[in-house]
Formats: sequence, structure tokens, C-alpha cells
Amino acid sequence: MAGKVVLITGASSGLGELMAYEYAKLGAYLAIIATRKSESRLKQVAERARELGSPDVLFMFADVSKIDECRMFVDETIQRFGRLDHLVCNAGIGPLNSINNDVTKFVPVMDLRDAVPTMEAEPCVKAVVDGIRKGATSITEPRFFNTLILIKLIFPRLHYMFFNSFSPLVEN
Repeated sequence: MAGKVVLITGASSGLGELMAYEYAKLGAYLAIIATRKSESRLKQVAERARELGSPDVLFMFADVSKIDECRMFVDETIQRFGRLDHLVCNAGIGPLNSINNDVTKFVPVMDLRDAVPTMEAEPCVKAVVDGIRKGATSITEPRFFNTLILIKLIFPRLHYMFFNSFSPLVEN
């Protein structure tokens, strides 16, 4: 990973912050993204990443639910480093009931942390970065989430019933 350019969204805390540190230890150049409300925290993550070994860290503020802002941070990364090798989409939004959802209507994932089984952050980050180092192009951690995806494909009604039981949190 030394010398690679890695862009990480949602990098001011949680998995995104830990991913930045893991890539920094491996000598990657970093572009880290968070919302403006996390400004001081993102600056601390950038400084820590430099201390851990990243040769250069670019930090930017953006809302990943806005397409123009996504274009901006990708363009800024390429302008600064000349390329983009890895994109880590870690911002705290995502679809839960349909891949056809409008990104602007995604539910903040952190609102669902008690409803969806998870694993500890550090082992998750290590598994993801190790997978990427081995050439994986798509990584799901914890691995049993692949089973949930399969259930969605084979038994969509079961999946729909399960996630709609969290209807106060999920927009349909």
C-alpha cells in the first residue's frame, strides 16, 4: 500500500478513522472526507495519520449525499495526488430496503446500530485492509452479511418483513 492514494469517506470517527490509521501505517497517501460539523475531529485524524506514516494527507469537508460534492472531493484528490488508487465508501448512510433508493434519502447507518448485528471496529478494519492488500475488490465484514444479501435476493419478502420491522428508522 506504500505510495497508493486512498480516499476515505466518513473518516472523522469510527471505521473511517481506523481505516485512515491502518492505511497510514502502510505508507498510503490519504484523502479523508467528513462533514463540516466534524472539522476539528477530521484535522486530528489527519495529523495522527501523518504521525503513523502517511506521506501526505488531504482532508476535505463534504456531504456524500450530494453528487456535486462527491465529484468535488474525487477531483480534488486526483488534482493533489495525480490519481486515485482506492476508494473506501464509509460514510454513515446507506440503503436498507432497495438498491434503487435515491442517495439523498438514505438513512444514517448510525441510527440503526442497535438493530443490525455488528462486530468490533478494529478487527473489521484489519480484515478489510488485509483483503484489499490481497487483491479483493469487494469485501463484506462481518462475512455473515453475505448471507443476508443472499436472503434478500432469494427471499425478498422475508427481507422486506425483517427490515420493515424497523419502520421508524427506515424510509420506504
